[in-house]
Amino acid sequence: MKSKLVYLSILIIIALSIIVILLPYNINPLIIIYIFLMPVISYLIYAITDNKIRKNYYAKVKAILDDLDEKYLLTELLPNGTFEDAKILKEILIDTNKSMIENVNKYKFEMADYKEYIEMWIHEIKLPV
Repeated sequence: MKSKLVYLSILIIIALSIIVILLPYNINPLIIIYIFLMPVISYLIYAITDNKIRKNYYAKVKAILDDLDEKYLLTELLPNGTFEDAKILKEILIDTNKSMIENVNKYKFEMADYKEYIEMWIHEIKLPV
């Protein structure tokens, strides 16, 4: 949002600069208003459209998550977004999921080793002295 405000501010500054340059030439006030409003209106159309695209994307993600019984599968079903936030989110979720799988596997191996140790201990107890 901050970058959008910076972009809008730059557009307004450029439009105002053009207006200041054109004022001494007695140009029709409607043209000056047009020069000022066109970048602002164009940006607002872009911002509204971008916001709608993002809102629809995150609504899809939320709907997919709500439908899943096993939430960790979200990364497999996550739709590809057309904007940078979606790509970053997908990368973060994939990395997080990968880390969790590695962590679970580590504990599985530890449990298997412990089970093996217990079984060996039980067999040793069974042996006669």
